Amino acid sequence: MIFKAARENMEHCLSIAKSITSAKPQLSILTNVLLESKEDRVFVTATDLEVGIRSSFEAVVEEPGSTTINAAKLFGAVMQFPQEEILVEIDSKNEFKIRSSDQKIKAQFTLKGLGCESYPKFPMLPDDLPRFSIAQGTLREMIKKTLFAISTEVSRQYLNGVFFETEKKIFRLVATDGRRLAKIEKTCDYSDEKEMGMIVPQKVLTELSHTLGNEGLVEIAFSENQIFFSFNNIVYASNIIDGHFPNYNQVIPKSQDKKLTTRRETFINILNRSTLLADERQNNQIRFDFQSGYAVVSVHNTDAGSYSDELAIEYAGENIEIAFNIKFLRDFFKELICEDISMEMGTPVSPVIMRPADDENYLYVVMPMKINSESL
Repeated sequence: MIFKAARENMEHCLSIAKSITSAKPQLSILTNVLLESKEDRVFVTATDLEVGIRSSFEAVVEEPGSTTINAAKLFGAVMQFPQEEILVEIDSKNEFKIRSSDQKIKAQFTLKGLGCESYPKFPMLPDDLPRFSIAQGTLREMIKKTLFAISTEVSRQYLNGVFFETEKKIFRLVATDGRRLAKIEKTCDYSDEKEMGMIVPQKVLTELSHTLGNEGLVEIAFSENQIFFSFNNIVYASNIIDGHFPNYNQVIPKSQDKKLTTRRETFINILNRSTLLADERQNNQIRFDFQSGYAVVSVHNTDAGSYSDELAIEYAGENIEIAFNIKFLRDFFKELICEDISMEMGTPVSPVIMRPADDENYLYVVMPMKINSESL
């Protein structure tokens, strides 16, 4: 196989493929990427048997063929050349010679590849699968606003991913770890009679959050046990998590009698300052004493000291004291782009709803903590 291609194009495909490969895979060949050259393109495939990716870049293919090579080594070699055209030659023994097309540059890498006979097949995407399209930027936003809330406990595998659901042209993502829940929904063009409802693993969603762009559409197709994401000459294929996602509607309070709004930026600044003295032994507790027009915020660390502040709020209800895990609040605020946020509360121990004040399609439910006696 012989081909020439722009370094920039090779770099992009190899970079996203390399992130799928594992340092300690189930099969040694899974540290490799599969290269296949056809006509004027080179296809790059990588998989860890749970998630796979197939992308391609333009090339001048002098001799078509297929082989595999260690993803990290090939990417590292390509990155050593200037932003110009790279010539790649692979012989019958799967030995790679990589050099610049510019004859003035004498650098050359010789790398040992491996035949592709035992490389896992990338799953086919049948034409008859249910599918719909949504803006790439919209899906990336939805992923980032939910992925942080998944559980990492191996014993609760059904919470180790994000629940994807469609309902009458509404596309919804939900994630929870049992102590908090994030839910976001957008309109979509889905029209199949079979509604979508599946748990998508963390890994493919993390990869998508990095590779989805700001423009163009991403097509989502799914079967009983797999989901596919297609965009910009890239196809991700992922197994789904086997299990039943909990009834999230039971977790979301239907009515809360204490409602307030406050400035997002001010709230974030207080959280950032509070983090300096948060005590992990007390689960990073931050305490809020909500009163008419303001909230007294406090953090107490037995060894390091304490912090207190006031948060201006629009609130005229009864006084209420609530404590939270600072990390749970910061995770939510990190992905927000809005001026004001709203909070809906019931009692000091009941779930609290947070959301952008101008967006009813996104909400975050978080369980309060028992107030530590040391912080009183």
